Amino acid sequence: MALNDAGRMVAGWWDKLNNKFPQSQTDEFTIMPDHFHGIITIVGANLRVCPEQPGAHTGAPLPEIVQWFKTMTTNKYIHGNTL
Repeated sequence: MALNDAGRMVAGWWDKLNNKFPQSQTDEFTIMPDHFHGIITIVGANLRVCPEQPGAHTGAPLPEIVQWFKTMTTNKYIHGNTL
């Protein structure tokens, strides 16, 4: 499937996640007409720590990464800056 301008914009922000959050590692992704799927790995996470414990996350937790991605793509789309 060929991506339109909005799809290319979303793919561009996906590529920027690793720079914004160095503790994250992006993997496969797919852009659908009305949503997005992607795999993010948190590198160096301590698998023996319960996530509910204070200070359990090193760096940005997954919700913060996803929120940043959604904010950037949505703002670009709303303002018509798809490229």
